[in-house]
Amino acid sequence: MSDTVDVLSAMITPAVMISAYGSLILTTHQRLGKITDRIRQDAGHFRNFKKNNKEWEGNDKAEYEYLKHQLLFDAKRAKLLQRTMTCLYLTLGIFLTIIVVIGVLEVMQLPIGWVVILLGISGAILFFIVSIILIRESRLGLKDVDREMDFITREYKQN
Repeated sequence: MSDTVDVLSAMITPAVMISAYGSLILTTHQRLGKITDRIRQDAGHFRNFKKNNKEWEGNDKAEYEYLKHQLLFDAKRAKLLQRTMTCLYLTLGIFLTIIVVIGVLEVMQLPIGWVVILLGISGAILFFIVSIILIRESRLGLKDVDREMDFITREYKQN
């Protein structure tokens, strides 16, 4: 019975990590959805702006440049979040695999626990990569807010 409890305990540990990754996947998916909505909104403004303005003057040119830059900036953030989602799903798959491998190794009495360790290290490395990408995307988000506030402040001062 003691061996069974040990195996179940070993299988539950990755399950806890899976729950954490699920939460992170959900929040990252929401962030990606918000960026995608913003890109669509800005693209619509950009198309309308481009269609309605034949000659660029003062504020119009500044707004046009701002919208163009905003679209490129948001596209960069969306790509980072897409990479994050890919890494998170891979990490989730690794931890699901760990659960199965632990069970199979125990049932078959195979002494190759190094497979579980290798999978665990792979999952940890991917999670570290996810952390770096999310930090980078968060910093871009902050930069985006700063840029938007600068643009709005300039517009307010001019009017």
